Amino acid sequence: MSNPVQIILNSRNFIQRVVPTPGGSNTDFFSGRDKEFINHKQNLISSIDSIVQSSPDDGLIYANVELQVNGWAKSHRPVNKIFNDKNIESITAGNELGNIIIGTTKEKLNEISSIISKAPNHNSIEIDKKTGNPKEKVTPLRSEVGVIRSLRLYDKSDKRSFSAQQAMEWLCSQDVGSVYYIETFISSKNYTLLEESELQNCFHKIKEKLLMLEVINLDLDLEIDSLIFIIKFKNNNDLRNQSIHVELLDILDNSSIVRMVYLPPVIQSLESTNLGSSSLSTFAPEEGKSYAVVGVIDTGIADNDVLRPWVTGGIEFIQDDLQQERNHGTFIAGLLAHATQINNDKFIKEAPCKIFDIDLFPTFSFEEFYSNGFIDFLKQLDDYLPEVKAKGIKILRTCSQSFQQQSDESEIGKLKA
Repeated sequence: MSNPVQIILNSRNFIQRVVPTPGGSNTDFFSGRDKEFINHKQNLISSIDSIVQSSPDDGLIYANVELQVNGWAKSHRPVNKIFNDKNIESITAGNELGNIIIGTTKEKLNEISSIISKAPNHNSIEIDKKTGNPKEKVTPLRSEVGVIRSLRLYDKSDKRSFSAQQAMEWLCSQDVGSVYYIETFISSKNYTLLEESELQNCFHKIKEKLLMLEVINLDLDLEIDSLIFIIKFKNNNDLRNQSIHVELLDILDNSSIVRMVYLPPVIQSLESTNLGSSSLSTFAPEEGKSYAVVGVIDTGIADNDVLRPWVTGGIEFIQDDLQQERNHGTFIAGLLAHATQINNDKFIKEAPCKIFDIDLFPTFSFEEFYSNGFIDFLKQLDDYLPEVKAKGIKILRTCSQSFQQQSDESEIGKLKA
């Protein structure tokens, strides 16, 4: 007999009864609350007026649109009547769940405001053909206006979470490259003349006011949707001048085409785990047996008798064996080749793997190898990947590394890659 008692662990999901909203395919997010809907409409119109008044007459304007929590489904997005191709230049996912970002102009924002004002304050009543009962008829426009929770200008609080002082201290104290990474709203695949004009205006202001900085437009063959560029300090004296950071960030904050400003992360090798006794028995690959080959992107693998038979080749990017610490890469290679000697679980029998050594991570002078920081690391990796994959090698992603990045509280936040 089955147990009639059910234990509910996610009880919070059962506190409020979900009542289906009437109206067929067009959901009324203010059903039975017409007065609130009228106020909501006026708030959206006021928000748009505020954006229009604070924006230049020409150029692009980006606005953050927050959707109602129960309107996150794709079918509820306000893109047919309000944010359609006629009224916006672009639309993209927001930085937070349930948000979208629209790119538009002052003229088109005024048109959007006019459209919102036309949403009916009350639903008409019609007879349901199936039941014969009266029901509310919800228009598509009322549904789209109702799903918008708020609308505001996309501003500097969305672009960065650090101050000029924190940025200067981070770039001066870390071996990361003297650079800022700038993500734009421009698609890396195609962009409009208006977007190109905004980008060039941003470049012009930086080059005109801050001659000590270099603007580098990245040509990345990576799966990145947005166009990214780098701003690099040419010397350490300017890097330590906080007023330059303040002026640069002010230009970026007020450039509408800039979506995010990033500081380069620090890549650090995690400490190898101590497995205790080193008296584990080791073995060489069986002759004639096929093994998977795994590319290990790490600090490199030390040349020793235990692992040498398992290493099929490598890149040899970092050739300075006097300064380079290869402990971590060697540790990872040891796990791949001899995991069965470490894990005694009879139900989990890991097949040993052969190894392709990709020693791209220096344990000294990171900036000497990658002058533009982490982006150069990715580009170097991208250059080698076709060669490695052509050999039929499986890539072990850089899960053996950790990334440190400046946080808004001037503390270091760790992220595993």
